[in-house]
Order: sequence, then C-alpha cells, then structure tokens
Amino acid sequence: MRTNTEIPENRRGIRLIDIMQPNPTTISVGSTTDKAAALMCCDDVGSCIVTQSGIPKGIVTEQDFNCKVMAKNLLPGSVRVEDVMSSPLITVSEEMTVSEAAKKMIAHKVRRLPVTNAKGTVTGMVTVRDLLGVTNEINEIMSELLVINRPDDRFGTCAVCGAMAADLVPIDGNLVCQNCREQERI
Repeated sequence: MRTNTEIPENRRGIRLIDIMQPNPTTISVGSTTDKAAALMCCDDVGSCIVTQSGIPKGIVTEQDFNCKVMAKNLLPGSVRVEDVMSSPLITVSEEMTVSEAAKKMIAHKVRRLPVTNAKGTVTGMVTVRDLLGVTNEINEIMSELLVINRPDDRFGTCAVCGAMAADLVPIDGNLVCQNCREQERI
C-alpha cells in the first residue's frame, strides 16, 4: 500500500497556488476600520492583510468589524485596524495542498488563509469557499466516473444531499440515498 510520502510531490493533490485568489487586499496598520471596510467592499473580499512598512502583521475580517467594532457600538472611523486585527498571521505555502489547507483551517478555526511563496511573501488568499469549489468539482467528476465504470444505477450521488451512495433509489425522477429516504418518512 502506498502512502502520501511515496506519491510524487506533484501528484499528491491540488496545490493552493492553483486555486488561490492572487494579490490579496492589504491595508496599513494605522488605517481605520471604515477605510478597511470600504476597501474590502471595493475589492469584493471579506478580509484585508494588515501591513506595516509592507510587512504582513495580521488580518482583519468582516467578523472582526462585526464583533469588535459594531457590536461594541464604536465608530468605525475612530478604530484602527491594528486594534481589531488577528495576529500573528496564520499562513499557508503555495505548495500546500487543498487537504493540508483545510486541516490548517480546522485546527486554527479560521475561514481564510493568506498564501505565501518560498520567500515568505504573501501572494494570495485561499478561503473555505475556494476549497469547497474544488471539492464540489471533484465530486461531480467522481460521479461521472462512477457512472462510466459501474453501470449499476444504484451507485452515484444522491440528488437530495449530494453524498456518494451505493443504495440510490429513483424517487420522482431523482436518485435518493437511504438516509434521505428515511428522513423523508419522519
């Protein structure tokens, strides 16, 4: 049986450099949260990397604004991002896989991670949504491969929950797994 260490590096999984959003939004430590919020709206992102002299020091997110500014009834124009940012910055390497990034997100209870290159420079951002997009695409491909390799109609993806199952039954033109059929009876 092969282990991950026996699989060539370029065949282990999808690398973050291939799915990350490049050039993350940044803001200076002395800036106020209203400026950061405006910048995030303009760039249509949920976070800013907080920098000091171009060096990443932390990250500020929509949740930081909600919990540390708005919930405390503070004026966003009077609160600096360095006062609400999360620090130190938790990052992942461009060469890490989607699976490794997901494990790091779970371990640190975060929904986004700045991506760094070999020199430690932040080059992108990867979010839970990015990871889910990859897994959804892989699930669709796997469903199609299963159909090709196993003509049994009972094996595939449940139309209700999206889970892979070997016990699908057609209901109203959709293939439904046993769990969803049982929940429907409740």
